[in-house]
Amino acid sequence: MTCNKLLGCIILLLNFTTLPTVFAENPRYQIKNKDVVVLNPETGKEIDTLRLEGIPRRLVMSPDGTRLFVELDNERSVAVYDAKTRELLDWYSLDRSFHGEAMDSQFWELDSKGNVVVRTQKGVKVLADDVRSEAQSLMAPSQVPLAYQGGVEFDASNQTGSKEYPSADFDANGNFVITWSDETGRDGSGEGVFAREFDANANPQNADFQVNKVHAGNQGASVVGSASNGDFVIVWRDDSGEDGDGFGVFFRRYANGGTPKDSADMPLATNGTGNQREPSVDVYPNGDFVAVWTGPPNGTQLLARRFAASGAPYGNEFIVDTSTTKEYGPDVAVSANGQFVVAWRDGTDSLLRARVYDSSGNPITNPFKVDGGPDNQFTATVGIDDVGNFTIAWQTNAQGGILYRQFNPDGSPRGASRVASPGNSKEYGPSLSMSPDGHFCIAWRDDSMDVWANAFNSTGDPIDNAFKPSQLGGQLLEPNCAIDSNANFLVSWKYRPGTGNGSIHARKFGGSGGGGGGGNLSVTCGASPTSGSAPLSVDLSASPSGGDGNYSFTWNFGDGNTGHHQNPSHSYPNGTYQPSVSVTSAGQTASCNTPIITVGSGGGGGGGGGGGGGGAVTVTSLSVASVNRSVSETRIAVRGTGFQNGAVVSFGDPGINVFHTLFVSSTKIRIRIATSATSFLGLHNITVTNPDNSSGIGVSLIQVLQNGGYPAPVISSISPTGLAAGQRTTLTIMGGEFAIGVVSLGAGPDIAVNSIAWISPSQVNADVTASPNIACGPRSVVIANGRSVSAPCPSCLNIASSGKLALGSAVPSSLKLGQTANVTILGCGFLSTTTAKIRGLDKISQTYVDSNTIILTVHVPAGTEVGFKRVKVKNSSTDVAKRKDIFQVTK
Repeated sequence: MTCNKLLGCIILLLNFTTLPTVFAENPRYQIKNKDVVVLNPETGKEIDTLRLEGIPRRLVMSPDGTRLFVELDNERSVAVYDAKTRELLDWYSLDRSFHGEAMDSQFWELDSKGNVVVRTQKGVKVLADDVRSEAQSLMAPSQVPLAYQGGVEFDASNQTGSKEYPSADFDANGNFVITWSDETGRDGSGEGVFAREFDANANPQNADFQVNKVHAGNQGASVVGSASNGDFVIVWRDDSGEDGDGFGVFFRRYANGGTPKDSADMPLATNGTGNQREPSVDVYPNGDFVAVWTGPPNGTQLLARRFAASGAPYGNEFIVDTSTTKEYGPDVAVSANGQFVVAWRDGTDSLLRARVYDSSGNPITNPFKVDGGPDNQFTATVGIDDVGNFTIAWQTNAQGGILYRQFNPDGSPRGASRVASPGNSKEYGPSLSMSPDGHFCIAWRDDSMDVWANAFNSTGDPIDNAFKPSQLGGQLLEPNCAIDSNANFLVSWKYRPGTGNGSIHARKFGGSGGGGGGGNLSVTCGASPTSGSAPLSVDLSASPSGGDGNYSFTWNFGDGNTGHHQNPSHSYPNGTYQPSVSVTSAGQTASCNTPIITVGSGGGGGGGGGGGGGGAVTVTSLSVASVNRSVSETRIAVRGTGFQNGAVVSFGDPGINVFHTLFVSSTKIRIRIATSATSFLGLHNITVTNPDNSSGIGVSLIQVLQNGGYPAPVISSISPTGLAAGQRTTLTIMGGEFAIGVVSLGAGPDIAVNSIAWISPSQVNADVTASPNIACGPRSVVIANGRSVSAPCPSCLNIASSGKLALGSAVPSSLKLGQTANVTILGCGFLSTTTAKIRGLDKISQTYVDSNTIILTVHVPAGTEVGFKRVKVKNSSTDVAKRKDIFQVTK
């Protein structure tokens, strides 16, 4: 290696016993306990320690000021490159068996997809795994990570004196409002609620102003929520008796600019009886809002109420959880799709619970436990994205630290609870906020009176290490976190020096490397190929410029799926699509639409078999046999023959995203896939397509499950509905959740299923033949995914008459005890002399209508046993039909 030619180069080795002399002579870096220690070249003192064992990536500052990314890939190779220019500074293999020729490397580069490419003296390219887009930086946690590019700490108020309990929220343009409780006496009587507006650069737009109109008593515990246009709502708790009885909860609306829309304090509750406390609020983009609080009968009943942007309520408040009256610390978050979620602490068992509601305030879920772990959970805080996914964070004494858990819009968890805090001490009072695209931030304090924070991407992974927003001494308390639509986030807290009053401090951070610099952000994008036969694997690319060189990507693939890699590959079924990408950097956003992609029969870009000079392509096995839906990452080794560097792997399912491909050898490729909630259930083929268009298919090598199994499918219709004796036809069965290669049809022993073809999750085609002696009449049909069987479809198929007596159905299908009514018996082969009866019922009369219909007038005796009753029709002693599944007696 020639490190002496590289400015600011960091050389990293792990588990090596013999070190080249260049490391020992380097005045900036040295090996210590198999870690790399960064030295100040002038003083020789240690600046930082790079601990790479088990760590995929590190963002560091070299002594000459160069920001460097240091990465250890999953093949145990180390890459060092400039974090701004992406210039590769050094590369070293820790696995000679895999990267052997790279030891004599003469040229390094990053390819268009961010892979580390090594060109050896023999001209061979070796691809090291790209981990930049997935790994986490691991800067010392006491420092603000460079990935966040923090702004300056500022005092939110322009007044001196004691203040506490800040709350902040952003509008769609990145402007924000901070509110707090003021104890300086400015209110004239105890505490008062104040607020101040700031622009996106944290410049104050006005002096702080008082919110509450009634000054008697104490007003505090204020919370703010902002609409897209900058209008905002503030709620608070009042102990003056303004509502007529003890504590009350109020709100006041403001226009962007701080002009009040309400001339008085507006009560949240319809009735001021009893004590009302702990208000929280969140505001929809259009200005509508939802408020929650605790109130009567004992002051701890959880209540919620919906309001229009005009301040008019959508009805009265309602109880969130009727099973108990001991609820504490509620929080609420609203989604642009209309849903909202409420989270709180249940005082009966000290566990957190939550409940999801639709846009009309109807519950989507019952109250459910957020986490089934140890008790003593406190301080529920919740955020929600634009499509209803939400995350809840809380404090737990039993496990120590701040935990969080992600949920789908229907309230189902997206995995286990995760730890947000470093766990160095006890942590308290978390605050969580979520951006429209699912990024979120959490802030909390530790028992040393320090505030900590971190930001997370939409998959729940931390963007960097937890850090302290402030380096000031004294006590930092009551943190609050707010995040904007570009994932920039604001942390505010109560700052109290060693002695004296507290003030409200805040600091804004760039969630995607923002913070200024780098020029105007722009992006170009592309797609290749843009046409072909389904399934078509398309390589998408994004090339940003400007910003500060650190980018985050959000792809909309045009088929309802999204991704966050710079250059993903995506598989498309038949149809027309136009993907788009949004890029953020330095607080800026740029977007680009790719060319239109057309997928269908007759399109180009296919690629048949054949080795293309590398032998026949075969796909023989996968290292993973099954995967569940909605899994963000599964790593799979694909084995076969004839693979070429640059081969594309696809599954033919838009719900399976192959977002990372690593060519290992002609017999092995490593991929990472993500499944979605709409991934096709069942057995999947996998296709490997080489750059020369040679390809191979592995049949049914992996299955997609839901929670480890298959749900029962659903039948909605069958076409055609008629089937004659001895007839062979193709039935088109429509419904849902049909599993590829697993779904089966059941229509009775006299209907043979020759084959069944899966068309889509909602359609299968069955080739069937009816027996020549099949009984006529309606036929009950079921469809199954393995052992998971659908509900019967009793009249989806009708067998034409073959002269044989048969029973189809009874209308109505049930009567109650004591009831007298007509029951229409449907079937085929009925004669005018046919007798019909229902066991246990008194037959009053019988009317023959035609060969398919008989009407019985019956009475159900009061003492009849409830349940299904046998229906029998008889033409002769040898021509009889009976069924015990078409009619029942109920209470």
